[in-house]
Amino acid sequence: MKTLNRKIFIGDIHWCFDEFMLLLKKLDISKNDLIFLTWDLISKWPKSLKVLKYIYKHRDQFIFVKWNKEFELLEAIRLDKYYSKEEKKLWTKLQKKYPELLRFIKKAPYYFEHKNFLLVHAWIIPWKALNDHSPLELCYLRDY
Repeated sequence: MKTLNRKIFIGDIHWCFDEFMLLLKKLDISKNDLIFLTWDLISKWPKSLKVLKYIYKHRDQFIFVKWNKEFELLEAIRLDKYYSKEEKKLWTKLQKKYPELLRFIKKAPYYFEHKNFLLVHAWIIPWKALNDHSPLELCYLRDY
C-alpha cells in the first residue's frame, strides 16, 4: 500500500540522473508526495540536463532552493566568465536551446520557509535575520 502526502528531502543530486530515478522509484513516489530539493544539479553534463528537464516537467511536485552550482552558472552567464571552453559551450547551449530551463533556475528562491522548517542549500548564521543573508551565504556558507 502506498504512503501518501509524504515530505521527502533530497540533496546533492549533481549529475546522477539514473540514481535519482532509481531513488524516486524505490521511494514509490505518488502525485501527493512533495519532494524538497537542496541539490547541486548543474555540476557535470550531459546528465545534469536530464535531471533539470525531469524536475522542470514535474515542477508541481518539487520545492527547491538555489544551489551553489546553479548560482555559479548564472554568474558565469552574467559575467561571461567560464571555467573552460567546454563549460561555455554547454551553458551557451542551455541559453539558446533551453531558455525556459534557465528561467526556471533564475526563479528559484534562495530559501524556502515552511511552518516547521527552513530549507536552504548551505546554512544560515543564527544571530542574523534571514532576509539579511546574502545569496552567497545561503548557497555557499559551510562554516562561520
